[in-house]
Amino acid sequence: DGVKAIFGNSSDLQIYHDGTDSIIQDSGAGNLLIRGADSLRLQGFNQSNFLIATQGAQVNLYHNNVGKFETTSTGIKITSTGAGAVVTIQAGDGNQASLDLVNTEGNFRVITDAGEFKIFDQTDSRLNFLIDTGGSVKLYFNNSQKLLTTSTGTQTNGRVVIQQSDIGGGEGVGLQLINAGQDQLWNV
Repeated sequence: DGVKAIFGNSSDLQIYHDGTDSIIQDSGAGNLLIRGADSLRLQGFNQSNFLIATQGAQVNLYHNNVGKFETTSTGIKITSTGAGAVVTIQAGDGNQASLDLVNTEGNFRVITDAGEFKIFDQTDSRLNFLIDTGGSVKLYFNNSQKLLTTSTGTQTNGRVVIQQSDIGGGEGVGLQLINAGQDQLWNV
C-alpha cells in the first residue's frame, strides 16, 4: 500500500493500491488504451467473465459468469436462461421511458408515460395504440380513436365493415348480434 508505479513526465499514468482498491489512473492527455492481439477480457479473481471483446467480432457482457448481452453483425442478442429475455428501460421520476424501432420504411416509438402504454408512428407523428391505467385499450387511425375496449365490451367510432367469410360456421353468416340471454337479435 502507498507504493505507486508511475509513468510519464508528469506522472500521467499511475498504478497503485490505496489500502482498499487497486487503481489504474490515467490523468494525462489522450485516452487510456488497452490492446489485446485477439480479445480483451475483464474477469474476476476467480476467472469469471465480466466482459469479452473479440477483435473484429462480438462484445459479450456477463452476469454471474453467464453471457447475457452480445453484439452481432446485425445488431444485438440478449440471452436468458430463466423465464425469458427481459429488457428493462427505466426512466427517472416523472420521465417517460421509450424505445424507438427504426428501419428505412418507418420509425415507431413505444412509450410508457403517466401510467399509459403507447405506440406512436414517429414517421407521421401519429398515435396508433394506447393502454391506459384503467385497463382500456384504444386503437387509432390517423390520430382518431376508432376502437375502445371497456369493462362491458367494445365501442367503435366510425363504420364497421365485415367482409363475407365463414364466421360462425353458417353459410353466408357474417355477423350475429346476440343479447346476454343468448337471444339472436340480428343475423346477416
